[in-house]
Amino acid sequence: MAISWKSTFNEYDCLFTPYHFLNVLLCICFYVTKTVEPLCHFLYGSDTKCFINEREYQIMLLMGIMIFVKNKRATAAITVSVFFPQPAYTGLESVIYFRGNSPLDEIAKNKDVVWLIEFYANWSAPCHYLAPVFAKISVKYSLPNFKFGKIDVGRYSDEANKLNISTKVTSSALPTLILFRDGKEVKRIPKVTSNGRTTRYHFTEENIIRDFDLNNILLDCKRQSKTSSGHIKSD
Repeated sequence: MAISWKSTFNEYDCLFTPYHFLNVLLCICFYVTKTVEPLCHFLYGSDTKCFINEREYQIMLLMGIMIFVKNKRATAAITVSVFFPQPAYTGLESVIYFRGNSPLDEIAKNKDVVWLIEFYANWSAPCHYLAPVFAKISVKYSLPNFKFGKIDVGRYSDEANKLNISTKVTSSALPTLILFRDGKEVKRIPKVTSNGRTTRYHFTEENIIRDFDLNNILLDCKRQSKTSSGHIKSD
C-alpha cells in the first residue's frame, strides 16, 4: 500500500508548481469576486447582483468542455503562462535528443540497437507531463543496445508526417512513443485506428513498461550484449 501511495504521489508531483497553482487560483478568483460582497460591487459595479447567473454558468461549462476536449488554454491565461510557464523536466535521464538532418535514417542505420523514441512538441502540455516519466524509464532500462531518444516534431515535421503523426495544435497524437527494432517500427502508443483517429492513452510508468514489454526487451538486449562480448573474446 505504501508503494502504491508513493507511485501515485510521484505521478502527480509535477502538478505542484506555480504554473498549475496560479491557473487554479485564477479560476477560484472569478467565483469569489462574483459572489462575495463588497468585492463584486467594487469590481463589477454597484448595480451588479452578487451571484453567478445561469448564462455565466453556461459560458463556464462551455469553456471547460472546450479546454478539456481540445486541450487549449484560455486566451486570458496567456500572460500567466508567459511569466509562470509550465516547468521543464531537469532531472536525471538517459535520452538522446536528435539534432541531425534525418533522425529516422540514423535509427535505420543502427539496426543492432532497439530504440524507444518519443515524438514530442515543446508547446504540448501532455508532452511536458510525459517528460519525467520517460526520463525515469530511460535511466532504468537504457543499455548500449537499448536506447531512448526524443524527436521534436516542430523541427522534424517531415519525419512526423512519414510516420502519420499529426503536428497540429489540436492533435491528440502528441506525445507518441514508437519502438524500433532492426530500424523498423514494431509498436506505437497511442494507437491509430483504421479511420485515422488516435486512441486515448494514459502515459504512466507502469503502463508504458507493460505495453512495450520493456522488461523482456531489457533481458533480450542483455543476452545479446553478453553473446556479442563472448564472440569478441573468443576471436
